[in-house]
Amino acid sequence: LAAAQLAERCAAAGLRPQDCPRLFDRSAALLRLGGGFEGSSTLRDLDAGNFSLHSEPPLRWLFRHSTRQGRRCVAPSGSVAAEQAVEALNRAVVGPDGSRPPLVLDLGCGFGVSSLGMACADPSCSVLAVDASAHCIGFARAVARRWRVPPERLQHQHSNARTALDVVASAYEGPMKLIMINFPTPFAEASGREDVSGNAHLPASVEDAEFMANRELLVAAHACAASRGGDGMLLIRSNVEDVAITLRALAEAVGFAPVLDGSLGPHVAEVPDDAGDGWLPERQRRHARSGLARACGEGWLR
Repeated sequence: LAAAQLAERCAAAGLRPQDCPRLFDRSAALLRLGGGFEGSSTLRDLDAGNFSLHSEPPLRWLFRHSTRQGRRCVAPSGSVAAEQAVEALNRAVVGPDGSRPPLVLDLGCGFGVSSLGMACADPSCSVLAVDASAHCIGFARAVARRWRVPPERLQHQHSNARTALDVVASAYEGPMKLIMINFPTPFAEASGREDVSGNAHLPASVEDAEFMANRELLVAAHACAASRGGDGMLLIRSNVEDVAITLRALAEAVGFAPVLDGSLGPHVAEVPDDAGDGWLPERQRRHARSGLARACGEGWLR
């Protein structure tokens, strides 16, 4: 167990097998010697040489760390940080005509897991990731330096999401490839029940200014994508089903069109009403029993 935790915590800190091969090789050997880890994702990824920040156990360490942080973070006022990031990204050149690479904009990037993965997986694009948490941005920047990702390809900035959209729309010199909104803090459940607990700290509704992915932000995202050209896609991810459904409807209402041709991957066939021997949040169970639309079928991706 100690060997597994050592490997997992080092990976959660951004270390990879190529950075510390002896550490991860030794951890794998100890797990095989101790037994009980056969078939585990930790040992599987260690043996494959790709155990990293993006493996499931290190992600759980980051999630546990995030739950110990303060609930509310406030981005600095003004646009200086976003302007500096875009200026750095505008130094990247991909074509003989001096064209800039397509941009991926990660709004609410957290610890930078998605933006780091995107920058490493697709060297043809640039990535700008912003978050209201200075703590998360500091972590993401440190990992990017450790992984030697050039700053003209990846920028993490402590900035407001709306400000980042406005600055990209006006100052980035390349096309827009993708705008990502990953797991925004959900708004309060609209159940009509007075005994629903845990909602006091949440934004009141999807229209609340305190909810990051509100109508104003999605309107700005659509304007940003339209102004820059390119694919201009919007990807919203949420692990709260009623939030995902509400955000899809809102995105379509402000001008985005769902991708229904299967080109982005297989659609979600069905959403369970009950996890059987597993576990589903009570909010998910109530939504499943409500008879309202479900997050499955065309345009829904896992």
